[in-house]
Amino acid sequence: FLFNDTATTEIYTRSLVGSVRCVQETAFHEAGHTIAGWFLPNANPILKVSIIPRSQGALGFTATQPEEIELYTKEQLYDLMCTMYGGRAAEELYAGSITTGARDDLSRITELAMHYCGTFGMCGDMKNIAIVDTKNPMNNTCLLYTSPSPRDATLSRMPSSA
Repeated sequence: FLFNDTATTEIYTRSLVGSVRCVQETAFHEAGHTIAGWFLPNANPILKVSIIPRSQGALGFTATQPEEIELYTKEQLYDLMCTMYGGRAAEELYAGSITTGARDDLSRITELAMHYCGTFGMCGDMKNIAIVDTKNPMNNTCLLYTSPSPRDATLSRMPSSA
């Protein structure tokens, strides 16, 4: 169903909309997510884009319509990371500089990349190997090692290759 979020928008618009520069950078960022999601074959369809602040933490958002599936292919996960990275890439390409606006995107990309390599065993150098916490199987995070590993090298290449 569709909902009307005009009341929510009105409350935050007056207090949170910043300078023209801030709004333009937010527009570039959200457009980057949208363009990446539009052209990537395995990305979820874009549902809604807004550059109107909804809370103190988010200056805009791009909502996708995720498919209700339990299994993701390697290509779907990679395109999801590329879509999330599209905001930062657009800032750099069109605005000429990057901002702190991609903080949440970057943390989500990092977490997904760690699962991509460490939990799902989908990295080129480490196929069919899962590095998880065997002492606590309910802990859904990958183990981090202090010494460099092939996984660390692969993780460091992933965002730049996206």
